Amino acid sequence: MYRLLIFLFLIFCISCTNFKPINISKLHKKVIAVDVKGAVEKEGIYYVKNGFKINDILKIIKVKSNADLSTLNFNQLLFDNDVLNIKYNDEKRVSINNANLEELMSIEGIGEKIALRIIEYRNLHLFKTLDELKEVKGISNKKFEKICEKISL
Repeated sequence: MYRLLIFLFLIFCISCTNFKPINISKLHKKVIAVDVKGAVEKEGIYYVKNGFKINDILKIIKVKSNADLSTLNFNQLLFDNDVLNIKYNDEKRVSINNANLEELMSIEGIGEKIALRIIEYRNLHLFKTLDELKEVKGISNKKFEKICEKISL
């Protein structure tokens, strides 16, 4: 008897409720936001179609020449609010804390005088950040922007 009353009550509640059909396509986002960082010409948020893979977004963004794509899974699906960090190929970078004069001079835009200043600066104290390099005489913001992808600590 108790079960019958509960059953009748549930049927009454369901019949009194106005059900509206749900449009499933509205629940499924058509465009997703992917934050692209690292070894790309323009970092930022890219809005792409849902279902895009890493390989698809690589066709849209301009990757820098020293980007390391070897660790990426090109078939991986991207989802809304994903962060895609494209790493630099560190093999091509020159360590400002360890490089000798010739290695520093191999960086385009760094001549003998600036290379000697870098060595003099690091002999007093090692660089803790790449931005510290701007404290060396001859390294302007513009020059730093040109060489920052070619150096490491």
